[in-house]
Amino acid sequence: MPVVVISPSKAKAGKVCKYIMQEKKTRDELKFGCGCTPDIFDKDFELLDKCYMKKESTDRRKYYHIKLSWAREDHVNPVDARKMAIRFCEQSNIKACQYAGSIHVDTGTVHAHIVVNNVRFEDNEYGKAGQCYQATKKSREKMMQVANELAKEYCLLRSIIPEKGKAKERYTRGEVELYKKGELPWKDKLRWEIDEAKRRAGNSRQWKKLLKNEYGVDVEENKKGQYRYYPNGKKDGERGCPGKRLGSDYEKENIEKFFQERELLYERERGEFYEQRKR
Repeated sequence: MPVVVISPSKAKAGKVCKYIMQEKKTRDELKFGCGCTPDIFDKDFELLDKCYMKKESTDRRKYYHIKLSWAREDHVNPVDARKMAIRFCEQSNIKACQYAGSIHVDTGTVHAHIVVNNVRFEDNEYGKAGQCYQATKKSREKMMQVANELAKEYCLLRSIIPEKGKAKERYTRGEVELYKKGELPWKDKLRWEIDEAKRRAGNSRQWKKLLKNEYGVDVEENKKGQYRYYPNGKKDGERGCPGKRLGSDYEKENIEKFFQERELLYERERGEFYEQRKR
C-alpha cells in the first residue's frame, strides 16, 4: 500500500533541507516545491515565518515531514513518483502551505520526502494565511485516500489497499508492518497472481490452469466446497490458504460470479455485434 508517515518537528528546517535535497539521494529534475525554492526551502520558510511574526520559540512546531512510499515490487518510475507526490500535495490540505520535496532513488524503494511549513501563505477552504497547518486524524485519512487513488490511477497493483471497513482483502498487523518497510507480504503476492490469472482466463477452469502453469499455484476445494490456495503447489503436509483469509473476492462464490458476469458481458457484446452486421 502507499505508506504515508507524517511527523511534526520543532527544529529549524535547515537539517531536513540538507538531507532530502542531497545529490546522492535525488536529482534536480525530481525536486519540487510550492511557494519556495526546493534547494533553499528552509530559508524561504524562515522568511514567511517572519512575515507573519511567528516566534522563534523551541516549543513551536516549525514544520511537518511527510514520507510517501510505494511497494518495491511496483517498480515505480521516479518521474511518475514526482507527479504523484505533487498531486498528493495539491489534493490534500497541504495546498496553500509552503512545501518542498524530492524523490529519493538511492534505495530499492522509490519514495518521496515532503516538508510542509507550519504556516499557510494563502487563504483557502482549510484555513487563512498566517494560520498553522492542521495535521488532524481526518486530514491524515484524506492523505491515505488520495495516495491510494493515485496508486490505482498509475496501476500500482501492489501498492493499493482496500478502503477502510471493506473486506474484499484482509490485512494483519504483521502485513501492515511489512508494508511500512517497503516489503510485500506473501498473501498480497498470491492475490496479485490470482487477479492476473482472472484477467487473462475465460472461465474458472482456464483460471486454475493459468495459476498452476505460470505461477505454480494449486487451487482445490475442501469438503465444504470452499477454495484453498497452495502458493508453492500442493505438497505433503501443506495446509494451503483458505480463500476467506485473502478476502471475499478470493472465495469460490465470488470467483465463479466473476466469470459468470464476464460470460454474460461477452454474450451481450456478441449479440450487439451481430445485430450491427445485419443492419
